[in-house]
Amino acid sequence: MATRRAEEHRRLAVLVASATALLGTGCGPAAAPPAADWPHFDSLSRLRAAADVVVEGRLLSTSRQRIAVALASASERDGREPAAVISYTAHELEVERVVGGDRTIGDTVWVGQPSDVGSARMVVGGTYLLFAELSRDDLPLSLISPVHGVYRSVGGGAFEPVHHANPLRFGEDDLAALG
Repeated sequence: MATRRAEEHRRLAVLVASATALLGTGCGPAAAPPAADWPHFDSLSRLRAAADVVVEGRLLSTSRQRIAVALASASERDGREPAAVISYTAHELEVERVVGGDRTIGDTVWVGQPSDVGSARMVVGGTYLLFAELSRDDLPLSLISPVHGVYRSVGGGAFEPVHHANPLRFGEDDLAALG
């Protein structure tokens, strides 16, 4: 129980930091990475180890939503107000390949990320490889990082990062070597 509560507090802290970053958008140089306390990964093996779900698929839609964030799930809040309301971009992806996690080819998954200028931009119809973490039942999957969580499939078994501040590039062979 204490571990679960600590995880809920960590997620709230990350989401509050995201909301704070949204309020400060435009205060720094355009090329700066997101100001929130997102993890950064220096290798594909660390990126893969941090993700609960890794899927490749075609982006079906993107929409902005406002999500109420609480320290506990709706059933545990007992009617109390959420701790924060943030703007989130939800991406609907049709799964074409499962690299890791509990998903099936043909599934439609929703993956969310905070809506800010530092977030990865994806184009409907494109094919992407997403590294995500599980969220509570009332939230979509969440990218493990807006910088390192999204890669575009560029053909020939190669993937390139969507976010300009991400230096990681890799191919099918690199993914296969991770098992």
